[in-house]
Amino acid sequence: MIAKSLFQTPIQISQAKIGLLNAELKKLAIILKEKNNHNEITKSNGFQSVIYKHKDFLITNQFINTQINSINNYISQYQLRKNHEWNITGLWFNINPKYSLNNLHTHCECDFSAVYYIQVPKNSGNIIFENPNAVMLHQGFYQNEFNYNEFNSNSYEIQPQDNMLILFPSYLPHRVEQNLSDKDRISLSFNIKVDIK
Repeated sequence: MIAKSLFQTPIQISQAKIGLLNAELKKLAIILKEKNNHNEITKSNGFQSVIYKHKDFLITNQFINTQINSINNYISQYQLRKNHEWNITGLWFNINPKYSLNNLHTHCECDFSAVYYIQVPKNSGNIIFENPNAVMLHQGFYQNEFNYNEFNSNSYEIQPQDNMLILFPSYLPHRVEQNLSDKDRISLSFNIKVDIK
């Protein structure tokens, strides 16, 4: 017998070794927070900057340029048959102090999303991806206790680390747990749109 895993949801996790760029991204996030340029979208008691274009700041443009290979690698898993190019449609900073979190959400008007972790103190909250199959989530069988694997899990949890980059489909519901440390968790998020030529 052969068991097949259908309709997979690829997530790519990598370490983005960007050296001094990381410190510069942190400085920019703090400056934007001090200017109070924020949104009220998915955060609870934290700071989320307004959405920028990655070319609005030299440092964010440099960061995206260092991640081109990683983004290309992720998109290539989909094996598109037609020529395509991708663009960053928006970029924003998140600063989560003690007890703040990010509520469950998805990203619209884009194909893929990413989060890059600039500063991750211990116990500052994991990112949790929820199963997007709403039918499965409401079936009684899947409410049982399992030894979780790719066939039966309702969620997938990742413990972030400094310099970690996570790429995922924008339709995938996700949230970030409460920061229980005394230091800020700082991240940079961005959305990607693929244009078929």
